[in-house]
Amino acid sequence: LGSFMATLIHGVENVVRERGYNLNVVIANDSAEEERRSLEKVIRQQSAGVILFMVDTPGEAHPNCYDYLRLREAGVPVTEFRAAVIVGAGSLSFEMIRYLTERVPIMICPSWVYTRIQPIAIGNVLDYLVATLDVPASVGQIIEIGGANAITYGEMMTGYAAERADHAFHDIMRAAL
Repeated sequence: LGSFMATLIHGVENVVRERGYNLNVVIANDSAEEERRSLEKVIRQQSAGVILFMVDTPGEAHPNCYDYLRLREAGVPVTEFRAAVIVGAGSLSFEMIRYLTERVPIMICPSWVYTRIQPIAIGNVLDYLVATLDVPASVGQIIEIGGANAITYGEMMTGYAAERADHAFHDIMRAAL
């Protein structure tokens, strides 16, 4: 379990328990079969509710989308959050931006670099998840979440590069003094 997900789960777990709820975390390790078994278990246990967090992959259907529909058909209240890009150390999107910016300073840009996104910080994701506990109207909803600003992946990379360069300059100056 990466530090990104561990941080997210730990934060949610603390708040959920403070409010008197139990939390069952399903970690499928990118295994569609393991995820399917976990979803079937949720249905069998007749859980009081489920909060899903889906990170969208444009152009790809989730391998267990039918199983998620079965949750709703079984009468399990489902609140689903969707985000395209979560910014936080360890998140796939952030690590991709970091890797490309630090290791591939010059490249022929693929078309996805110009795709507009609304990145959201991990702290804001936690705020949404916690707020769900206090908003009964969120049950059964699909909630698209994102930051306030729409930027391209390219703009995100240049912003990261500028920030990284600034820190590198300060590190060099501090070492020189």
